[in-house]
Amino acid sequence: MRHPLRAQLLRQQAPIVVAVLGLAHRGYVLESNSSTARASGRTYLGM
Repeated sequence: MRHPLRAQLLRQQAPIVVAVLGLAHRGYVLESNSSTARASGRTYLGM
């Protein structure tokens, strides 16, 4: 069985989740000046 309501909710929430992840990642990168942390953060987002 398909759940159109749930799919609609997910579609509405997806941009919010992406925005929150982007802000958290940006803050993480700004907080830590080490290149290793920046690289690991980029790898984590790439997965």
